[in-house]
Amino acid sequence: MRLSVMLLIVGLASCKIDMPKETETSFETMTVKKTDIEVPIKFSAKMKGQSDVTISPQESGQLMKICVTEGQQVSAGQTLFVIDSRNAQHELQSAQASVQSAQANVQSAQASLQSAQANLQSAQAKANSAQLNEAVNMYDAARAVIALYIALGGATR
Repeated sequence: MRLSVMLLIVGLASCKIDMPKETETSFETMTVKKTDIEVPIKFSAKMKGQSDVTISPQESGQLMKICVTEGQQVSAGQTLFVIDSRNAQHELQSAQASVQSAQANVQSAQASLQSAQANLQSAQAKANSAQLNEAVNMYDAARAVIALYIALGGATR
C-alpha cells in the first residue's frame, strides 16, 4: 500500500499540475444575533368546536344584518341576526283585521241572540195570555152548561 501512495505522489509530480495560487477574496460579514425565526407552515385540517348549536329563527325572512362573527362566543338573549320584519308586520296586520272581523261577528251574533230571547219572552207571554183566555172561556162555558142544566131542572138532591 505504501508503494501505491508513493507512485501516486510521483505521478502527480511528474504531470506538472499547476496548483492554483492563492488569491485574495473579499466577503461580506455580519454580526450574528440570537433571535426566534418564524417559519410559516400550512396544514389542511378540520376544526370542530366543543359544542355545536343549531340556530333557527322563530320567523322566516331575509337577513338584514348579522351581528356576530363566525366563532365568536355569544350569550343567551344576545341578538345574532336582524331579520326583515315587513312580512311579519303584514301578517300581524292581517291577523289583527281577522280578529276585529271575528269580534264584530260575535257582537252581531250576541245582538241576534238578545233579539231572539226578547221574541221568545214575548211569544211566551202571548202564549200564557192565550192559554189564560182559553181557560177562562172554558170555565165560562162550563158555568153556562151547569146553569142550563140547573135551569132545566136536571139537578135533584
